[in-house]
Amino acid sequence: MAQTYVCFPLESYSKNLANELKKVKKYYLYDIGIRNSILNDFSAVERRNDKGTILESFVYLSIIKQLKPNMEVKFWRTRQGDEVDFILLKNRIPVPLEVKYQVNTGHIPEGLQKFLMKYKEAPYGIVVTKGGKGEREFNKRLIKFIDWQEAETIDYLEDVE
Repeated sequence: MAQTYVCFPLESYSKNLANELKKVKKYYLYDIGIRNSILNDFSAVERRNDKGTILESFVYLSIIKQLKPNMEVKFWRTRQGDEVDFILLKNRIPVPLEVKYQVNTGHIPEGLQKFLMKYKEAPYGIVVTKGGKGEREFNKRLIKFIDWQEAETIDYLEDVE
């Protein structure tokens, strides 16, 4: 599908490189407008049932523009259904990033919690959400809450060596 230049494949994250090659992929369209056209829905994001998916696509497109040669992006999903939308890697050090259209201030999504408990090398986590601002500690690591509009302008992995 990537050969069509219409979508980006996103591979799953695992410490075991052999497992990474076997797991399922997610796909994101280059242009959210194409998705809207396929669904025949151009209404305002606030009124849509798929606003979380639209925001996730927007954040993904923002992330890939900022990747440097020593960086990559993946997603994480377990057989039990736990998931983190994006795992940002810099020199193979993972930083989990969860996208939620709206989340209660300071609420840490369950998938993000489980990832941080499993992957002790992750230095911090990120929650991108509408109106997100601030920080909270979980499992002795910082969780940064950022507004979705900042997704295009921040270096997500500035603190990772």
